[in-house]
Amino acid sequence: MGESTSSEHTGKSSKLPGPDPVIGVGLVILGVLVMGIAGASTAHYAFNIGTGIAILGAVTFLVSVTLSTLRLGPPRGGDPSAPGA
Repeated sequence: MGESTSSEHTGKSSKLPGPDPVIGVGLVILGVLVMGIAGASTAHYAFNIGTGIAILGAVTFLVSVTLSTLRLGPPRGGDPSAPGA
């Protein structure tokens, strides 16, 4: 009853949840806040750290959106090479 069959584990790995884009957006906001506070207090190294956090957040967002788009597969519908498509 509680045993799992091997067919349950042979599914595509694309069903696994990926990183949430909200994590990337949160890192960008945190980085911008750190940049603002550090810029106001003329803390140049802290500003650079905030820039790094914001860039890391942007990359995380782009990667997560790209992975979720690739997981969806090709678009369904008509022929994309048809005129007017």
